[in-house]
Amino acid sequence: MPYSASYKKRFAEGNRVRKKGDAEAAIKILRKLAAEFPKKAAAHLVIGMILWDEGSLSAASREFRVITRLFPKLEIASLGLFHTLWAQSKRTA
Repeated sequence: MPYSASYKKRFAEGNRVRKKGDAEAAIKILRKLAAEFPKKAAAHLVIGMILWDEGSLSAASREFRVITRLFPKLEIASLGLFHTLWAQSKRTA
């Protein structure tokens, strides 16, 4: 299976699991995907969003910090970091 087809299929599976309400399983799928394809941002971002949705603000801000380091021009990652830090009354992760 080509690189992009494999990534898309597994990413879709992570999202499907997330939408069913199993955040832990979704994070597990997406972490494996992010480790295997570290230059693709989507899995990293969804992990941060899941953590944020679950109220794990500290973990979410750490995840968004990693994303901003990997993808410094990705505005949505910077916004995620800003908002998760703001919700914790912090200025740095």
